[in-house]
Amino acid sequence: MDGEIDTALADFERFASSLVHLEPRPLDAVRQGVEQFVAVVQRHLDGRATTDGQRSTAAEGAVTLTDRLGLEHERFRASLEGLRGLLAVVVGNDHGGHRQAPGQYGRVLAEALRSHRADGRAVALPRPSRTASRDPPARRASDN
Repeated sequence: MDGEIDTALADFERFASSLVHLEPRPLDAVRQGVEQFVAVVQRHLDGRATTDGQRSTAAEGAVTLTDRLGLEHERFRASLEGLRGLLAVVVGNDHGGHRQAPGQYGRVLAEALRSHRADGRAVALPRPSRTASRDPPARRASDN
């Protein structure tokens, strides 16, 4: 799934820029481009839904990177609805300015998602054990 969202993100960044630059594209292709991207991001969010409500054990008031990633999922859900709303405007009245709006919005959303993905990869990296470096080696009976 992670490769799918990264590929979709790169494709959507190009697609959104094409809307901003008013490159000719049939309305059905605009609709399909937005809906395909929304579907891939939605699958990513749904796949992470089981951990979004969980908080870390950080000190009270502190927000960890894992916490922030979960909060971003809530914002991305709202952003996808915003993108769909802009698409509905294009479908209702297709002209250049209306096509640019989902393109601009899409570019900002794609930038936020790219940052989110980088943070997600950082959280997934294995970390060295803190206790292993602080604890002295175990003493053997022959050391006495």
